[in-house]
Amino acid sequence: MKLAAVIIDSRPLLEGTIERHVKYLPEVEVIHGALYMIDSIDNYNTLLTSAKFWETLLKYDRVLIFQHDSGLLRTGIEEFYEYDFIGAPIKHIDFPAMNGGLSLRNPKAMVECIKNAPYSSAIYGNEDLFYCHQLKKLGYHLPTKEVASKFSVETIYNLGSLGWHAMNKYLTEDQCKTILNQYAV
Repeated sequence: MKLAAVIIDSRPLLEGTIERHVKYLPEVEVIHGALYMIDSIDNYNTLLTSAKFWETLLKYDRVLIFQHDSGLLRTGIEEFYEYDFIGAPIKHIDFPAMNGGLSLRNPKAMVECIKNAPYSSAIYGNEDLFYCHQLKKLGYHLPTKEVASKFSVETIYNLGSLGWHAMNKYLTEDQCKTILNQYAV
C-alpha cells in the first residue's frame, strides 16, 4: 500500500508537527501544505473538495491528512487501510460523521465523491462531513463508530486510539494528558 502524509498548513516551523506523525508511519511521502498557502477554513474546504487536488494524489492508495493540532500516538496505521475514509467520530453528530483533521482517505473515492455531487458549505459545513455523507451514499467502505474511535480521538474521550486531533478544545487537560501518555513505557 502506497501512503502519503499531507499537511495543509502555511504556518512556519511545522517540523515538530510532521515528526509527531512520521515517526509512527511506514514508508511515507510527506507533502507539505505550504505549497497551497491556505489562509482560511473556506479556502481549506475549497482545496480539499477540489478534484484537481485529489487527482495529484491518485498515485497513492491512501492519504493521511493531518493538521498542526494533531498527532499519532503509536504505529499501526495499516489496520485502517481497508476504509475509504476514517477519522475521529464527532460528538453530537450522527455517525458516520468523522473529523478530517486527522484522517486516512482513499484519493480515488474522494475524486468520485466530487464528481458525483458538488460540495456546498451551506449544506455540509466542512469538507469532512461532505465526504462522510457522499461516501455513505455511494456505498464506500466506512468504519463503525467503535473502529473510528480506535483510529482517532477528538470530541469523545477514548483510550486506545492511534492518534488525536484538536482534543484540547473538547476534553479536559487531565483527559488530554492521559491520552498523550497512554503508551508511555
